[in-house]
Amino acid sequence: QAFSVFTGEAPSEKIEKALKSAEKYLVDDNKKIVKLFSPPFDHSSRNPGYIKGYSPGVRENGGQYTHAAIWYMLSLLIFGKNDSAYKISEYINPISHSLSSEDVKLYKIEPYVIAGDVYANGMGGWSFYTGSAAWYFRVITEYLLGIKISNKKLVLEPRIPSYWDGYSANVFYDGADLNIIIKRKKGEKSRFPAAGSRLSQEHGGGQLPNSCNRGWNQERVA
Repeated sequence: QAFSVFTGEAPSEKIEKALKSAEKYLVDDNKKIVKLFSPPFDHSSRNPGYIKGYSPGVRENGGQYTHAAIWYMLSLLIFGKNDSAYKISEYINPISHSLSSEDVKLYKIEPYVIAGDVYANGMGGWSFYTGSAAWYFRVITEYLLGIKISNKKLVLEPRIPSYWDGYSANVFYDGADLNIIIKRKKGEKSRFPAAGSRLSQEHGGGQLPNSCNRGWNQERVA
């Protein structure tokens, strides 16, 4: 479903259908996970390979494989479903699996590092999974907050959820410390374009200049 968005080739109506299908069949709001597929392989007549060697609901066999969950979150952001994407980001965040003693007993692993997989029953799998952590960091920073480097320019393309008024971020770029402030205009429910169009601000086109004054600079986008 996610790659139907990434390729840019599928018609919008088919992408919408694919993302809704993923939400219906793969997102488990009770366990706070995104399954790789459903149902898992168990007694199938055909052998799909090594993934059937895992018990149903474990790792690639119908559990959450966190790389894929993050790609799903990214596809939602690119397609303009910012609220849904942020919900998935909270599910992937290990803190959400340790908010109560019951959560901790179920999740079992560290609440401060990304897990490479989470079983379908909600128990954490491999922890300290740096590949998933790197993807999570990039998607949150570059797509949800929309702070990225493009053609040696710092570009702002936020895709924040509708219930955020904005955010601020300190960014070190080109020898300067920047205090970036994003604010939603009053009365505008969706100030920031769903598809992440570049915002207009004092430097134009949502791009900050190549060279900023050394020290602290404050860049405001309204």
